[in-house]
Amino acid sequence: MSAAIRCQRHSNLERCNLKKINLLYSVAFALNFFSGITPSLAQDREYTEFRTILMQALLSEEGTASGRLVGQMAEGVMNKTGSSDPIALEVTTLHRFKQPGCKRLNLRMTQNNVLAKDGGKTELVVNYGLNLCPDGSPPSEGMDLSNVGKYLRGLERE
Repeated sequence: MSAAIRCQRHSNLERCNLKKINLLYSVAFALNFFSGITPSLAQDREYTEFRTILMQALLSEEGTASGRLVGQMAEGVMNKTGSSDPIALEVTTLHRFKQPGCKRLNLRMTQNNVLAKDGGKTELVVNYGLNLCPDGSPPSEGMDLSNVGKYLRGLERE
């Protein structure tokens, strides 16, 4: 039975997917280690979505990940910016929460030779911060759950 089928039958699909991701990272690390690939080549990793690089940084001991955006998302950005230059991604950890595995991450996206309003070219830099836990939810640290409950009860009345 394949891992995909086992995960579909698994009661917690998200946990199962994270276990598969951890296994893939372990295998990739071992291959890199034993093949003598230098860490600088890690910047050549390609990502088709932001979620993958965010989870990689979240699960790494260093709390970082980097690479470049490719595929449909990259094409969409390139169409908006008017630049065909590669889109660099870098995720860093800004804060580690008390809740195990939860971090405040910063996703930095950069692209050179972006068309400016004045007709020239400039560098696009976008920073996006978010609080994230391994299960995909935000950490509960700092949340006032009584206010959340009041808000949700208010929505039920509408």
